[in-house]
This record gives sequence, C-alpha cells and structure tokens, in this order.
Amino acid sequence: MTRDPEAMRAGGSSRLVRTGPDGRLIYDMDEDGNRIVDFSYAGYRGGGVRIPDVPVVATLDPQPDGGDDTARIQAAVDRVGALPVQADGFRGALLLRRGKYTVSRTIHLRHGGVVVRGEGAGFGGTWIYHRLLDPIPDPTPAQYIHWPQVEKGMAPTFLSSGGQAPLTRKIAEVLDPLLPAGSRRLRLDRTAGLAVGDEILVLCTHTGKWVDALGLAKLWKPREFTLRFPRTVAEIHPDSREIVLNVPLTSRIDREGGLAAAEVHEIEEERRLERLGIEDILCLSAYDRSRTDPHGFFNHEHHANYVFRFSNARDGWMRRCVGFFYSCGMVSTGGSQHLTIEDCAMIDGVSGDTPRTHVGSRKYYFNAQGEMLLFQRCYGRHARHAFIGNGPVGGAVWLDCLSERDHLKNEWHQRWGHGHLFDNLLCEAQIGMAGNPSSHGQKAAFAVAWNNLIDNRRTYEVDLYVNRLGGLFQNYAIGNILRGSRRIGHDALGEVGLVESDGRFVEPRSLYLAQLRDRLGPEAVANVATAPQIGGPRGAVWQELIAAFAGFPEWPDPDQAPWPGYERWLPEFTPPAARAGHGKEAPVTISVAAMPSAPPGAVAGTLERLAFREEFHDASAMDLEDTRRPGFRFYPKLIWGGYVLPAAHIQVRDGVLHLFNPDNHAQGDLFSAVTTGNPGEWHGFTAGREHGGAYFEASIAFDPEAGPVDGFPAFWTMAAEHFFGNLEPKPYRFLEIDFMEYNPKWVSDPTHYLHANHVWTFTPDGKRHRETYPKPYQRQVIATPPGTDYTRFNTFGCLWVPGEDGRIDTYFNDRLLRSVPFREYPELRVGDDLHYPVILGCGQWPMRVDWVRVWTR
Repeated sequence: MTRDPEAMRAGGSSRLVRTGPDGRLIYDMDEDGNRIVDFSYAGYRGGGVRIPDVPVVATLDPQPDGGDDTARIQAAVDRVGALPVQADGFRGALLLRRGKYTVSRTIHLRHGGVVVRGEGAGFGGTWIYHRLLDPIPDPTPAQYIHWPQVEKGMAPTFLSSGGQAPLTRKIAEVLDPLLPAGSRRLRLDRTAGLAVGDEILVLCTHTGKWVDALGLAKLWKPREFTLRFPRTVAEIHPDSREIVLNVPLTSRIDREGGLAAAEVHEIEEERRLERLGIEDILCLSAYDRSRTDPHGFFNHEHHANYVFRFSNARDGWMRRCVGFFYSCGMVSTGGSQHLTIEDCAMIDGVSGDTPRTHVGSRKYYFNAQGEMLLFQRCYGRHARHAFIGNGPVGGAVWLDCLSERDHLKNEWHQRWGHGHLFDNLLCEAQIGMAGNPSSHGQKAAFAVAWNNLIDNRRTYEVDLYVNRLGGLFQNYAIGNILRGSRRIGHDALGEVGLVESDGRFVEPRSLYLAQLRDRLGPEAVANVATAPQIGGPRGAVWQELIAAFAGFPEWPDPDQAPWPGYERWLPEFTPPAARAGHGKEAPVTISVAAMPSAPPGAVAGTLERLAFREEFHDASAMDLEDTRRPGFRFYPKLIWGGYVLPAAHIQVRDGVLHLFNPDNHAQGDLFSAVTTGNPGEWHGFTAGREHGGAYFEASIAFDPEAGPVDGFPAFWTMAAEHFFGNLEPKPYRFLEIDFMEYNPKWVSDPTHYLHANHVWTFTPDGKRHRETYPKPYQRQVIATPPGTDYTRFNTFGCLWVPGEDGRIDTYFNDRLLRSVPFREYPELRVGDDLHYPVILGCGQWPMRVDWVRVWTR
C-alpha cells in the first residue's frame, strides 16, 4: 500500500463543505439545489454517544473437553434475555470467559437489551470455532444478501432474530413541490396529532416517470423504491403546517416534476430489537480445504457465512471483533438503524468467489443494509467488496477503514442507496458511486467520497467511479488521491459527477467527525473517536490496522488454530480519546515478538507495512507435498532448473528452519511463490514497484568452515515473471538481487559476505546473458564489523527502491553498510515493474533461518 508522505499533506479545499472563520462548517448547494448531507447522525443512538460498558449479569466458561457449546451459549443468551429491562434500556451482558468455544448452529438474540461480550478477540482471549455444517439450513449455492430481497442459505454465528419492521399509519401528505437532498423542513397538509419528539417515517414513493428518466424502466418497478426515512420531529410550526426533522433527507423528492410523492407516517409500534451488542470475540468459520477453484484457491461454500447479522435492530453495536474465513463477511445490517461497527476485522473469506474466480453475493465484509450506520476503524483482507451497501436505504458512513487485496469495488452496490459517505478509506480496490443498466441500476445517489487513498494498481481499472444526472441525482468525489490507473469514471449511466481537489487531501480531515463536532461539540467527537482520529497524523489509524492484522498468514488451516506464534495473540485497540480503557481488566496486547516494529532500513524507504512474515514455528508454512495451493509461506520447488529440495531436509526445530541439500547439487531453494502451471500465474508473496519496492530481511546462521564443494548459503530474489515463464517476447531484461551470498571462493575474510546486483538479458535466440552495471553496482564484498560470528544469527537486510531515482542499500544487523543508486536507465531497463519473491538457498551448505520479513508500503 502506498503511504506517500507528500500525498498525506492536505492542501485542497471544497467549495461545498468548508470551515468558516468561526470554526463552523459552511455548506454550498450544487447546481440542482442539493447540499451535501450531514452524515453525523450515523452510529449508535444518532451519533456522538459513547457505547456503554453494560454490567455483566451472567458468565459462561468453555467446556474443558472441547465439546459443542451451542446449546450452552444459547441458553445463557436466553437467560439474559428473560431478565427485566433496566432504566438504561439494557438487561445486561453475558460474559464468555477466555478460551475456545465450539458451535455448530446459529446463536439467536431474540430480545433487546442484551450484550454478548468476550475477554478479547484473539486466541489469547475468547474465540468461537464455528464448525462445518452438513448441510447448512437451506443449503443452496445462492446466498442472497441484497436486502430487502429474501435471504436464503444464511448461517451466521450470531443473529438478531426477534425484530420486525415498525408498525406505522399514515397521518399527513407532504406538499412541498421539491425537496432537495439535505432538506429538513417539510410542509404538510396537516400537523394535528404530531408532537415534538414523535418518531415518524417519511415515505417517498417514486413514479414510472422517475425510473424512465433514469433509463431503467425495463429493469426497475417503481413500487420497489419506496424510500423510508426514519426520523424524529424536532420542531413544529402549526401556522405554516411545517415540521423540522432531526435528520435531513438523504435523497431528493421531486413532486412538481412528477417523479415522486411523499407522506408522513406515525410509528404506532416499534418492533425492532433495541440496544444489542457483540464485543471482544474472535469467530472462525471452518471450511473444507479440499475444495478449490482451478487456480488453487479455497472455494468451499457450505459453512458459516456471517459473524453477526443484525436484522431489524436499532441502537446497537459490534466492536473489537475479528472474523476468519466466513463466506459472506463480518456483519450485515438488514432493516436496522443507528448501529456502530467499530474496531473489527474480517480476514480471508472463503467462498465460491476467489481472487481468480468471481461469484456474486459473496464476501461482502461490512455490509450496510439499513439507515444511519457507522463503520469505523475496520479492516478487511481478500474481500470481493470490503465496504459495501445494498438496497434503497440511506445514511451509512465508512470512516478510517482499510482493505487489502480486495478485488472489486468498495461501493454502494445496488438499487439507489442514498446519502452515504466513504471517509478516509485506504483500499487496494476501487471506490464506486455510479450505476449501470442492470438490475443493480443506479447504485448510489448523493454519496460522497472524502479524503480516500485508492491504491488500485493490482487491478489497474478506473480507481474512482462517480456519476450524476442533472435534476435527478448527484454524487461527489472530494480530496481523493489515486495511485492505480489515476482515472475517474462514471460507469454507464449519467456523466461524471462533481469532483473537487483531485489528487490532494482537503481539510477538514474527516467530514463525519467535523460534522459531528459542528452539531454536538468536541465532547461528542471524544465519545466515539480515538486519539489518532482526532489529533494524530494522517494515516495513523491505517497504520494501527496494518500493525494489528496484516501479519497473519493467508488462509491457514482452521483446524490447526491457534496457529503457531498466535496462541496468545490479541489485537490492541486504542480507546476513544475520552476513555481510560474498556472494562476492569487491562487488555492483553500484541507482544513485541508477535508484531515487530519496522527496522531502520524499512523506515529509510518509508516501507513500514509488514507484508510478509515467517517465524518458523513449525513446518506448516511450507508446501512440502508440492500442492502449489495458496496459503503457504514457502514452496520448495525451484522452477529454474526444476530441482526440488527433499522434504526430509527441510526441518523446523525449536522455532528455526534447518536447510541442507544432501545431493551433489548447487541449488535447493525455498520460494515465497510458486507457479500454478499456467504461464504468468503464481500463488504466494512477491514485491514489486506497486509496493514502492521492498525491504527484505532475514535472520540467518551458518558455519563459514562447513561448506563442501558446491553451493553456498544465499538469501536473494529474482523476477517471478522469468521463473514462471511469461516474459515474452525476447529480448527482455530483469533484475536479480543477491542480498547475501557466502562462498570462501569469493571472500578472503571469513567475516565478509557478498552482495550482488545483476541484470539478466534473454536474447531473441534464447541465449541468456548476465550483465552487471559498472562498479560499484555489481557484486561487492560486504565487510562486517570485527568479531562477527556467522555461526550465530545475524540479520541480513536489503532496501530496494525501484525506478529512475532508485537505490539498493545493504544492511547488516540493522546497520547501513552500503548504499548505491540503481537506476532504471531507458537504454537498460531492468524490469522494475516485475515482481520479486523471497528465495532462500543452501546448496550443500547447512543453513539455519530464524525468521524472514519483508516490509512494503
């Protein structure tokens, strides 16, 4: 991920929302009279309200024999649900004590006022293993997750199942000829029977003329797009028969144009479940690892699909929770209102949708399907759509979130989602606020992308989709930085929407937090935001999310959890600025050994994301059976030459990798990537120009006097595109960097080693030539400090910065020993845009490796 310090500085501004001399926000209207919506009402109890620490009224411990805990947890939840509601609106919290729980069915929350709490969302805290279901209820491949369509095949770990939509009755017609987005004042045909504080629904009914104007008459039916705005009466003006809503409208109601009509309904009975919470729990969905797609990615379908599904809930939350492998995601929110989802992570979903085989209705990690929802400080990896909404509902906010290796847009996904905000997202996929002539139609209206960093070079599509259609809708892109194709598009409907400060962040940093402060004051911001959100440098929350979650191996075996090195793992969450902490117990935090800080070489290259990591706790990180499946850290197959290091000579003992090649062969290497068998395709880790280069480091030990006739200890890289056979046509060039080689033939002092930078050329006749730049670029002897002992572990590091201003720096035990410019000259291109794996080689020389790490942007 790119975190360019130059790009992190703000300098732009918005005409539509800006801070005035008195510190208050000033809003201007767009050309159709709409104004950017006040999004600050999103979240628990309307925004700015601190989530309470509900007192524990019941506790439960996991069974010591590891038996099924489903019935025990359900009975405990029901016992809390049977307690009376207290003055604060809660019945109490069920505390699941630290340890592993196994469930086989969904846990139902049937009563409001219930909180389910763990003792930390990690393997050192409370974690739930949702075992395989055979079959799941309604086991159909079609898992519909597009609220309000009927949902099938759903098997979440937790489900709020006792709520229903509110019961309402009509009390007035809305007479305004036009209500632009952002309106709060409505003129009615009557106000009798209404009082300040009443809860109402403003219903907007669209017409056939409206869908025809959108170009969707053949695809949409107007009756499917009755918008329901749940609001409270803030003011009443009987003389003019006007009311003022507590929350502005998030869509446009055009009565005079014949596009829509509106009416006010009184809520006679609130039937949604209120005040529900899930917190401090890790949930893991087991999956069948024998099910893979043609590219080797796991694609099993029939297993648990959401950690928690809010259904018709209100004023609830999910916080400090982690999910692994669910086929749909972390949370869905159908029919719900005023929820906060914060400090949550969804990692490596497993479904029919994979990075190479696309199947819809899967891996929607943080899925908004209700009104005024806040998702903040959340992390996703390998999503189809990490931050997404569905259906004709409004007011969702995604704030300070991060997604890695997602392969489709973060977007409002379908059917006129209105008034949504993408605020300070860092994502490796696009952001979308547009539409197309399909059943999804115009997906978003009056949505805003504010101060996002889109690092979309993995797919190289349009980075940002934003569209408008005059008189019908507008979408806004303000202060976004694009690092992929650097293109803005509008998909297939309308034209490009309103774009301001393209390529430069704007002030205020967060639109949501600025609006919250403007409406309720700094105390409200302190109630919900962390110190890095309020006063930290730009990108501080992204850094925290990366440190907490990015180091996990990809798709490890759920039956082997907790994975070596993570037995005591618990993510550390920064509490909101006004809080000292959560609960009475201090949280267990990530140890230094479990999550290292960036070394000096990585910091020098502004490469502070730990992108690859192996500590060699056991041999499970290595594909010893040559399956070539994703999820392994190393593959003992050298495609160049075809030699396979025997599995018996790849051993892990006491947290150390031992390599030795017994055959008379100079090769015998471990790769961090492997070919799939198709030219140009591979699984596993590589670093490239899109990552800003890389800092490679490994802790290695060997005996300088133990070497036989052939081979030598080596830590190096070479372009994967060459190894895996898709660099055509010839001639082509690529780079090889030998971070460390040791051979007494090349060094006269046993405390020295070799570092080499080679350029390889393959000519049209198929011959291979090795070119080296003139000294000092080529092979160099690195003199280590006096007293260096290679039989002990030493850290060998190399910083590679590609491009015309590139350089290659050599580090030994975090000390810079050599720095040379290494430019990609036009007449001698070395393939800096290629991808480079980690390679460990031993030849016939015994070699030990304590750990390997790669840092990128």
